Amino acid sequence: MKSSARHILVPAILSLAFAGFLSIAYAAEGAAKADAQAKQSWAASGGTVGVRWNRDLAGDVGLKIAAPTGKLTGLSWREHERFDLRRTGSLEFTVGNGNLQAFVGGSLQTRGGYVVKTAHGEINLTDFRIRPRANDPLILEMVGADGKVWFYIDRVMYEIVDNNQTLAVRSMDLRISPQLAQRIERPEVANWVIADMEMSTDVLRQGSAKDAPEGGSAFDWAGTPATRPVGEPQPPPGAINEADLFMQDFTAQYSRCTGCTGTSSTSKVVFTPSSTLKNNVNNGTAVATISGDPLGTSTALWTADIPWYSKFSGSSAPYNNDQHPYLIWNLYRFNFDGSIEQIGRSGVKHAFLTTNQGCAPGHGTNSHVLGRQCGDTYGTGNNDSSS
Repeated sequence: MKSSARHILVPAILSLAFAGFLSIAYAAEGAAKADAQAKQSWAASGGTVGVRWNRDLAGDVGLKIAAPTGKLTGLSWREHERFDLRRTGSLEFTVGNGNLQAFVGGSLQTRGGYVVKTAHGEINLTDFRIRPRANDPLILEMVGADGKVWFYIDRVMYEIVDNNQTLAVRSMDLRISPQLAQRIERPEVANWVIADMEMSTDVLRQGSAKDAPEGGSAFDWAGTPATRPVGEPQPPPGAINEADLFMQDFTAQYSRCTGCTGTSSTSKVVFTPSSTLKNNVNNGTAVATISGDPLGTSTALWTADIPWYSKFSGSSAPYNNDQHPYLIWNLYRFNFDGSIEQIGRSGVKHAFLTTNQGCAPGHGTNSHVLGRQCGDTYGTGNNDSSS
């Protein structure tokens, strides 16, 4: 087996442990506009949006989230408070290679919302709007009743389902904007994740057929003979596909502390991880998957696709089960005497889809299979969801 401090092997029958976030950098705002013009724009409207606040963290930073108004009865299965989305507007986006590529315009507005109370006045999020950020195609903004952006949304985990009729955002992080951090005189909390969100909205307009998600059935599974389409490098006899998934980056955020007042000996502090993932890029030649990293090049020359099915979703190729990665995080302390002591642990987190960003041409057309060169994301709010 190959080994590296920075990447994780995926044997054919072994799930792995990780989480991730995806960073997409555009050279200029014009690049997103040019990409949007090159594809027909899709649009979605109506449906529902859900919010699951980290109310403990909100209290720690001086925010009080009042009881919601206009929310739908009951919580989602991941305990989000849900609101209807009006059909008076639509969110526009482009799709390519079977995946959402960029948000390009429009907005969606809720029926109902919240009032956030601070020592410096209230922020009215009743009937808040969700719109794309002008200079970043994968960031959404939450706009309050005053027209200001007090929170923004990233780490968007999405798939297009129901025969291309639904844009389903399974998870996304809601972050404190720098403007809000300044207002509450806590600049250090700018960009902290304060809530996890989800959204399901109906597709009104589809782009061209070539841009639609294809699903796909022919994949290069680990352990199978390596074969490639005509025009690509052809494997030598006996070559096999191998799975080698890189953890590209890692961060952790303070989420809350329970029992941390007074002199309690049962206090629990929670930090939540997030990390960038990227599948091997090799297609017969060793090429750096993580540029500039001495451990960023895989010795697996023929990259395998990795199954990424939701748990309890039934039998799927290649193992006739719901194979998917899962993660467990442990926290250790290095003591002065040279010993290592475990001081923290997590529950088990099950992955359920992949966003397949930045894939090699023709790969990543199925949101439950991680293709060659594809990246994926798991945000802080999603990783801090015990349900």
